[in-house]
Amino acid sequence: MSLAGGGVLDLRRLTTGAVRSSALARHAIGVGAAAAAILLRLGLDPLWGLKFPFILFFPAVMLSGWLGGLGPGIVTTVLCAAAAEYFWIEPARSFTMRSGTDLVSLLIFAAIGALISVLNDAWRRAAAAVIESEDRFRLAVEAAPAAMIMVDRRGTIVLVNALTEQLLGYARDEIVGQSIERLVPARLRDHHPLFRAAFYADPRPRPMGAGRDLYAVRKDGSEVAVEIGLSPIDSSGAAFVLAAVTDITVRKQIEAERAQLLVDEQAARAELERASRLKDEFLAVLSHELRTPLNAVLGYAQLLGAGTMPPERAAHAVEVIQRNAQALARLVESLLDLSRIIAGKLELDLERLNLCSAVDAAVDVIRPEADAKAIALDVDLAPAEISILADRGRLEQAFWNLLSNAIKFTPRGGRVAVRVTTRDDEARIQVIDNGEGISADFLPYVFDRFKQAGSQKRPAQAGLGLGLALVREMVQAHGGTIAAESPGPGRGSTFTITLPLTAPAKPQAPASA
Repeated sequence: MSLAGGGVLDLRRLTTGAVRSSALARHAIGVGAAAAAILLRLGLDPLWGLKFPFILFFPAVMLSGWLGGLGPGIVTTVLCAAAAEYFWIEPARSFTMRSGTDLVSLLIFAAIGALISVLNDAWRRAAAAVIESEDRFRLAVEAAPAAMIMVDRRGTIVLVNALTEQLLGYARDEIVGQSIERLVPARLRDHHPLFRAAFYADPRPRPMGAGRDLYAVRKDGSEVAVEIGLSPIDSSGAAFVLAAVTDITVRKQIEAERAQLLVDEQAARAELERASRLKDEFLAVLSHELRTPLNAVLGYAQLLGAGTMPPERAAHAVEVIQRNAQALARLVESLLDLSRIIAGKLELDLERLNLCSAVDAAVDVIRPEADAKAIALDVDLAPAEISILADRGRLEQAFWNLLSNAIKFTPRGGRVAVRVTTRDDEARIQVIDNGEGISADFLPYVFDRFKQAGSQKRPAQAGLGLGLALVREMVQAHGGTIAAESPGPGRGSTFTITLPLTAPAKPQAPASA
């Protein structure tokens, strides 16, 4: 099929292709056409006699010139002219003439035959040039490094190359003659004829769908990301579009990976900046938390060393020094515990113990802080005997941190309740206060390290934010869980610890280890 879809050109391709390689064969056509016309005219002698001497020779000359070109056309003309002069121009059966009119007729036939041969040869050469040009075009399309699809004005596919077959999964005869919309995703199919019409309205080479993601539909229904370049082609007065289709799946993947790398890089940079900021804030708070009790210890130690303090004040000074020294020791121990947790080296010294006694011991440690703020401690340890396999020191530390946090955020004259119960195979310890409470926004982060819930009464920077984080790590190391609840700011909080009564064969590692 030609680019223009002309059947005449296809026939011309067949005939010229059959004889153009052999001059002898082409001249044989000229001789054969003349012989056929002469024999046919001789066969009509009983009907025509000497009339119509040239009538059958014109088609022979045209056929010879069409199939063989100028030389065969001239050969046919000469042979037919000689036969006409010998057989049908008086006197018949001789090469002599009686009338000048017959000579003129013979010359006119020869001239017309020569003209027909020249015109047919020119037409034949032009057709051969078109065929050769079309063949080169097809070879170029076939050798193109991209899938090539040619479409006519109606959107019918007229030409594809091998890469199109590979890209879309169609055999050539399955797709040629089909509508181009068959290759367009269903969600875009209705609008595609409008885009095609817009291109024909302004036909010039350009990319298709600039600024939009383009996809082609394969034979199996899957979609492939493509890039399409459009070029208008005019062949024998018919308009076509040649589309170069490139599979950009790999490029899309690379672009997506680069974009993700950029996002990850930005996130990592933001995380580094956040970590640096947190480190600076942590060091500032740590300096404050260490300096405050240390200043109290140094100040009272200097006064005691001077020997000028009255005995009644000296006892108070010793108490302040002991209390602040204990605070420093607890702070250092918390930092050491944090470093062990981060390194995954927190170890438990498990023993069989009474859970209620561990809770009671933590309450006794925290009671002076509660008394100093006139906070009532309501402790309910029923049943009084709950056997559990745990590390007493770590468990008491977790209970103490939880109680200390409750007292810190409970106003003077408030109340903190401690409840210990059992259910099924687990023990439950609840610490309930009527203090400042926790906002809904902060509640999900209450156990994170270095996080403090601020309020107008107590700024968020009032501590390191390690207490509740360490409680969670200690509880999880024992195979338990901890949860926080609060109706909202100013309405108190409830912290619930659950511990298994039957300890696992191996204690769980801390969540952040």
